Amino acid sequence: MGSRRSSFEWFTEALETGPHTIPNRTKIVSRAPMALAALLALALAFPCAPAQAADTKWEPELHVRTMYDDNILFTNTAETDDVITVISPRLGFSATTPRSQARFTGMFDVIRYAAAPELDTLHHRYVLTGRSQVSQRWALSGEGEYRRDSALDDELEETGRLAVRTDREWLLAGAGADYAVSERSQFGLSYRHTGTRYEAADHQDRDSDTVTASYERVLTQTRATLLVRPRYTHWETADNRTDDYGLAVGWRMPLRETFAFEGSAGGRYTISEREFLVRQVSDPTADTGFQVVFVPDSRRVTTWGFTANVLARWTRERTRSTLGYRRGSRVTSLGETVESDIILATFQRRITPRLSAGAAGRLTFARSIGGPESDRSRYVDLSPSVAYLITESITLEAAHRYTHDRDDTKSPDPVSVRNQTWVQLKIDFSSWNW
Repeated sequence: MGSRRSSFEWFTEALETGPHTIPNRTKIVSRAPMALAALLALALAFPCAPAQAADTKWEPELHVRTMYDDNILFTNTAETDDVITVISPRLGFSATTPRSQARFTGMFDVIRYAAAPELDTLHHRYVLTGRSQVSQRWALSGEGEYRRDSALDDELEETGRLAVRTDREWLLAGAGADYAVSERSQFGLSYRHTGTRYEAADHQDRDSDTVTASYERVLTQTRATLLVRPRYTHWETADNRTDDYGLAVGWRMPLRETFAFEGSAGGRYTISEREFLVRQVSDPTADTGFQVVFVPDSRRVTTWGFTANVLARWTRERTRSTLGYRRGSRVTSLGETVESDIILATFQRRITPRLSAGAAGRLTFARSIGGPESDRSRYVDLSPSVAYLITESITLEAAHRYTHDRDDTKSPDPVSVRNQTWVQLKIDFSSWNW
């Protein structure tokens, strides 16, 4: 057997052949020019003041992780384990003036498998956000993001449904405007587009467009904020078109010494139309004789439901914790409209000035909108961790992640389980004196 390349040689080759050419993987159609054009337009739309007046900051980081994974494809059959090395250089840049802020972040993940080199890949992600106070009452904001990665965990966390691992490209572009009616109230309007392209044939390319309006008013006595948010989202895949209308009323409490809260609840009205093929048998007495044919058909389903988004944060001298709950509807990569209930919790405690421990958990229940009662799934994700601050800028972390997915539509075994254990070194170069 030939010798394997070093991580540096592999990373250098990947960069030389272009960030969208992944060794040992089939290329998919790249939309990088569109993403870069969107990011450039956003950067030009929200310029900072002259360079000499802007407060700029560079934030370079490097993460190196070695991980054991006992089910690398997170499947319920043919489980395969492996040792994975991930090298993640990151670069953040921010510029701030009295009236505007802009931030850019670029991240790479060089991923190598010890026993399955055909899965070696390079993930990358670019994020750009900006906000400008163009007048005393008007403020404009924008965001852009491009990702090239392997869709597995993100899809599961977004929709609660486990899909087959595949390469994907993900693009986001959005803009918004806020108008201050008075010192205590303001209106807002925003638009966001996302597009996802998959390599696997059984995944459906997906686009969504969301328009959100908002009204916020600060209450005089409590200083809490009342929120009203109407929203419209259109999802589209090859055989699914979903229109989702929502209205939510929320409440945000000001940050106190130990507690902060923001929550909203409301209703949704969803219209989902899905196309499919129906198997039919032709009349054997006809001229063509006995034949099996597939005829296109469609099904339109309208449903009502409630939505929620709640997050509470507790902060004390040595501990920080959060508890959240979300309910909403989305379209999966398989063209299925689902409603998900997601419960999130985090806890972190500083044991000594250098040593800290924490845990994060997620519980998701998902069900198909308009589908059979049995079309349900449950996803559990638990991640305890320990971190040690070696120096002010270098942190060593050890963690374990247990994930359990149960999908009643899968047979004969509906359960998939995965354990991941890793050690990670984080280096923050922003505080170094070069």
